[in-house]
Amino acid sequence: MEKPESFAIYLRIPAWAGPGTQLAVNGKGTSAALKPGTFVPVRQSWKNGDRIEFIVDRPVRLSSVDPQHPNLVAVLHGPLTLFALGDVPADLTRTQLLATEQRGVDEWQMPTSGQGLKMVPYPAIKKETYRLYLPVKT
Repeated sequence: MEKPESFAIYLRIPAWAGPGTQLAVNGKGTSAALKPGTFVPVRQSWKNGDRIEFIVDRPVRLSSVDPQHPNLVAVLHGPLTLFALGDVPADLTRTQLLATEQRGVDEWQMPTSGQGLKMVPYPAIKKETYRLYLPVKT
């Protein structure tokens, strides 16, 4: 820009964003409320070299198939839906599924009493048997 200009930049806070979502301008955190499912305006006089840092927290969460089947759930990590590969243990709990951790670019691992349950987003599935909705104990 030839000279500083005042205007607002609106950033969308995804509905799935977690409490660790952060926003900073030129290295300084903002006091803006980062409410999931809304837009947050970043107003200031902008000049060349200004920088916005926006980190969206992507928590693991569960989504039931429908209200009639609350114990049949999909595992989501931010905007990604994760698919379980191979055999699925029959005694899964919500706590176990929520403990799923990212282990690589396209790999998540849910700890179980056995070897663990590998989960991946749909594009990473090759020729494995996979499952989207998983039964959980109440």
